[in-house]
Amino acid sequence: MDFVEGLPKSQGKEVILVVVDRLSKYGHCIALPHPYSALIVAQAFLDQVFKLHGCPEIIVSDRNKVFLSKFWEELMKKLGVRLTMSTAYHPQTDGQSEVLNRCLETYLRCMTADKPKEWSKWLPLAEYWAQDKMRSQANKHRKYKELEVGSWVYLKLKPYRQLSVARRPFYKLFYRYFGPYQILKRIGQVAYQLALPPSSKIHQTFHISQLKQHICPILASTDLPDFDEEGNITLQPQAILDRKVINRNNKPVIQVLVHWYHTFPEDATWMDFQKFSQQFPTFIEDP
Repeated sequence: MDFVEGLPKSQGKEVILVVVDRLSKYGHCIALPHPYSALIVAQAFLDQVFKLHGCPEIIVSDRNKVFLSKFWEELMKKLGVRLTMSTAYHPQTDGQSEVLNRCLETYLRCMTADKPKEWSKWLPLAEYWAQDKMRSQANKHRKYKELEVGSWVYLKLKPYRQLSVARRPFYKLFYRYFGPYQILKRIGQVAYQLALPPSSKIHQTFHISQLKQHICPILASTDLPDFDEEGNITLQPQAILDRKVINRNNKPVIQVLVHWYHTFPEDATWMDFQKFSQQFPTFIEDP
């Protein structure tokens, strides 16, 4: 949320309130009188933004006196909105609004070069063109792909989550893709059904963003790991490779080096034996 100020008076308005939705990147440009108060800004936000998007969870803004006022702070507190302010000389914190501001000013400058006091009349068109420019720039980096039925793909699965306080240093190194698996059919525009192993406990239909084309000759497919009820990978211990005793807060702590299923032995991780026993009480160590 930001302001474009320093504009000539046009139909009683001298300021533009710019509000950008961080998810959709859609922006709203609202003409305001000057001087403006927190009450005027709040009413404009309610009339033009709240009715379309609902109440936000977070509002990112600069340190304008309106956003620092007690009224604004208490109002957002009542609505359950968390306020985040940019630091001095660091406008990048509210970068999305700053980008839309620049586009908006450029188009208004072109449209009202001869009659700058008519900028409010051209504001809706400038808002449209500014957002169209941002959308065109974003689409340059988007790739729309299609996969053929019968081809082979790798499947990207959610990272492992374990309901434990134990750290998992192999998060980054654990497999992200499994397969390859053959595409059985296309479902809709962006989903595909795969021929997963019979032992698989997850649904066979996936969004195209979770698939990666296999190019080389077909090799044996990797086994799928176990999953929890939310569809997240859950690793199970395969073996304990080593033990050691460390000093923690002047107390001896036993740790075990655990080799997990579907990982390489070199990716084994150290874990407190007490926590390991609590998480995997049925694990039986090989003699």
